Parts: sequence; structure tokens; C-alpha cells
Amino acid sequence: MPFEVKGRVGVKRCVICGRIVGGDAIQFKTCCMNKPVVFCSRRCMSIWESRWLRNQEQIIKKGKRFAL
Repeated sequence: MPFEVKGRVGVKRCVICGRIVGGDAIQFKTCCMNKPVVFCSRRCMSIWESRWLRNQEQIIKKGKRFAL
């Protein structure tokens, strides 16, 4: 599950809308990602989180299909 990372961010781009954000950016990280993901708002974060959860469900379903 993604968790929010606290800390200062330099100037980065939101991964959803591409808006440039500064120190007030929202950062999230998961166990399988090396770098945090940066968002400009909670709306962009919820869009990314819903896509991420959908992808994780697909991975789990795919794994169960091939289990013996």
C-alpha cells in the first residue's frame, strides 16, 4: 500500500497532470518503487492511487490463475 513521505521537495512535476510543484508537493512511495511519486494535489494523488490499486489487483489475479 502506498504511504505518504514527509520531507522537502525541490521543484518537480506532478506525475498525473504535469504541473510544476515546489515544496508543497505530496509525495508517495510504495515498497516496489525506488523513488517517491510527486503530486500537486490530493485529486491527482487519488487518480494515481486508484490506477495503482487496479494494477495490483491484476497482478494478484494473474498470479492466482497460474497457482497449482
